[in-house]
Amino acid sequence: MWHLLLELTPASLEVVAYSPYEDQALQYQSLSLPLLPGQGASAALRELIYSHPYLLNDYAGVTVVYSTGRYLVHPDDASESQAAALFSQLFQPSREKCTLLTDTLAKGSSLTFEIPEDTLNFLRRTFNNPVISHPLVPATRWFRGKYPYRNRGKMLVNLRGEETDVIILGEDAPLTVTTFRTPAVLDSLYYIMALRQNHGIPDTAEILVGGNDQLRRVQLCGELRRFVRYVLPALVPSIMFRAGKAALHAPFELILSPLTLTRHTD
Repeated sequence: MWHLLLELTPASLEVVAYSPYEDQALQYQSLSLPLLPGQGASAALRELIYSHPYLLNDYAGVTVVYSTGRYLVHPDDASESQAAALFSQLFQPSREKCTLLTDTLAKGSSLTFEIPEDTLNFLRRTFNNPVISHPLVPATRWFRGKYPYRNRGKMLVNLRGEETDVIILGEDAPLTVTTFRTPAVLDSLYYIMALRQNHGIPDTAEILVGGNDQLRRVQLCGELRRFVRYVLPALVPSIMFRAGKAALHAPFELILSPLTLTRHTD
């Protein structure tokens, strides 16, 4: 009856285990993913998972969120070959053999991202039919579902380590779905305000701020309130909060994933 949620970043494996039938049972753990000399990311992931046997239990479902900056947002009517061609124009070929996966973001838009083939094969061998997606997908789907009408200009900011995800809704497809590297809070502020200016968004359009680093989130909200009237916390959905208070400390996009992601086919 338990579900396993994993987020794989270059430096860590974020782990959430929960049961939708048990209140306050959710468990969260962040496991560091150090690379030994000469060791590839796939080998490091395999070693880490095998050294934590509870990850190999028989779960009702497994969701993997794979964090990478090698992604492309494009119209949802683009064919697989068109998306691959656009991707190759944006990015130099990877050193590893990789696979492109595509998910729908919202009506009118999709996201294609790259995952090393070794990592993808390992995940599919190790877990039973895992859902595999990108961090921007659950966040965008949740945000679009929260505001189905009169939503143009509403913004979700999600703080992920030293990266900031920014999603701006349009009347139909999102206006912006992007990630910036932001080592400091003022870096996040700069990119957010630049995007608002570029899209002509008034200071009355609200911003939701999420992320599991409470101090960073509070600091950013304080800075944003100097320029924007409505700055609100992005709250953990009630169904996941009932699963356990540890959801407050887990990555926001990972907590959203069981509510927004479906079985992936490529």
